[in-house]
Amino acid sequence: MVEMAPNLLPVEDTEVSQALEKSFKKQGIRFLTNTKTTAASTDGSKVSITVEGAANETIEAEVCLVAIGVKPVMPGGVEFKLTERGWLHTDDRYQTSVPGIYAAGDIIGPPWLAHVASYEAIQCIEGLYTKHKPKKVGVFPGCTYCHPQVASIGLTERAAKEKGLKFKVGKFPYVASGKALAAAEPDGFVKILYGEPHGEILGAHIIGSESTEMIAEIGLAMNLEATWDEIEATIHAHPTLSEMIKEATEVAKGHPIHV
Repeated sequence: MVEMAPNLLPVEDTEVSQALEKSFKKQGIRFLTNTKTTAASTDGSKVSITVEGAANETIEAEVCLVAIGVKPVMPGGVEFKLTERGWLHTDDRYQTSVPGIYAAGDIIGPPWLAHVASYEAIQCIEGLYTKHKPKKVGVFPGCTYCHPQVASIGLTERAAKEKGLKFKVGKFPYVASGKALAAAEPDGFVKILYGEPHGEILGAHIIGSESTEMIAEIGLAMNLEATWDEIEATIHAHPTLSEMIKEATEVAKGHPIHV
C-alpha cells in the first residue's frame, strides 16, 4: 500500500489510523506512508510502480488498484456553474445554476459515499414534490472496510482542537469487552468526543470488529442531539460490542466501571 499522506487513513482520527497501521504490521501487510508514486508500467503479466519517499524503489505486483479520487463527468451541451474544485454548484434545494436541473451525489462533490448520495437524492425529490424543505448533508458516517474495520462520524480530535473546542474524550478498548474476546476480536477501541460543559457528541471513532455497524447508534444520537447523559442512561445488552459505546461514555464522564 502506498499513501502520500503521513497516515494510511488521512481523513480519519490520527489515533485510529496509527492503530490500523500497527495492526497491518502485525498481519504482515506492508505499507508506505509519506510516499508518492512517480511512474507506473505494465508488461501484461505484472505491474511495476516506482515510488519516492523514505525509500525510493520499484514495486512489482500482479494487479495495482488506484484510489486517488474521482472526477465529475458533466452532461454535454449545457453550461453549469461549478464550485472552486470543479463540482456542480447547487443551491439549498439541490438545483444547479440551470433552472429545472437538479443534482445530487458524487457530481456535487465529496464525500463520495453511496449513503450520502442516496440521502441527497431523497432530500431533493421530496423537496420537489412535497412541502419538505431539503437538507444539505451535515453529519454522516464514514466506513473503511478493512480488517479491523474503521468507522467514524463527526469531528476528529485534531479537528476539535483546531476549532478551539473544549471537550472530553472517552475511550474503551475491545480487549476489555467480553463479546470481543469471545469472538476472538480483541483489537481496537471506541473513542467518543463530548463537548463541555453540556456533553453533546462532537464525533466518534471506532476501530475494531463490526465498527461499521456500531457507528449507526452514534449517528442517531447526534441527529437527536443526545448528550452523554442519554447515552449513559440507555441500557445496552451484555455481552455486546455496542455496550462499549456506553463504557466509553462513562470514561468521558470520569466514572468508568470496567476499565
